[in-house]
Amino acid sequence: MDMPIDVVDIQAKVRISGKVIARNMSYDTFMDTDFGERHVEWVNGLVIEMAGIDERHDALVDFLRIFFSAFLESTGGGRCLGDPMLMKLIDVPSLRTPDIQVLLPDRLGQITIPTTQ
Repeated sequence: MDMPIDVVDIQAKVRISGKVIARNMSYDTFMDTDFGERHVEWVNGLVIEMAGIDERHDALVDFLRIFFSAFLESTGGGRCLGDPMLMKLIDVPSLRTPDIQVLLPDRLGQITIPTTQ
């Protein structure tokens, strides 16, 4: 199933592609909204439905996750995270779900659990 793709440049800092399904949505509203099975990210008020992944992409992400996890374990710690963990960027108001996030030991304190109201 092909999804129409919007390419949006935000403040020349972030280039995103995917189907824009909502605009002008606040962070709080995004966190409180159930998007069902859709894989979405929030970037500066836009809700972007991200394209699905194929088997090759999935295998590569699995390999890299194992590689980075083994490296971190052998060098003193850290964490390798991925979907469904959200990464909040500072420069552009956004919540992204990268395929892989590598947190070194001195950054582990940045992991937070969102509170529900």
